[in-house]
Amino acid sequence: MTNNYWKPIESAPRDGSVIIGWCEHDADPYYVEGRLTDYGANVEGMSHAEDGVNLVQWHEEIDEGEYKIPGWWCIADGFGEIAANPTHWMPLPDAPQKEAGEVSYRRHSSR
Repeated sequence: MTNNYWKPIESAPRDGSVIIGWCEHDADPYYVEGRLTDYGANVEGMSHAEDGVNLVQWHEEIDEGEYKIPGWWCIADGFGEIAANPTHWMPLPDAPQKEAGEVSYRRHSSR
């Protein structure tokens, strides 16, 4: 059985949308020809996502004159502080829908 849901990360939206990402910390090098890669630059001084499935989103570059950080993938709602290195992605599924006649049970707190 093949899994056709995963798409290459290059095709993922870079608009801040939360997506499901397959992350591999070691998929990209930190250095190429003696210079930090974009991923390497973003991971320096931050933590990074665990390998495997994570909810991720694109964080726009930060440009404050002499201080510039290229855009990067990060853990969703991690305030951009946990860098991610997704190699593949898929959209979030739709929320579950109640079927006709289905009863919803809610817990009531007793105070």
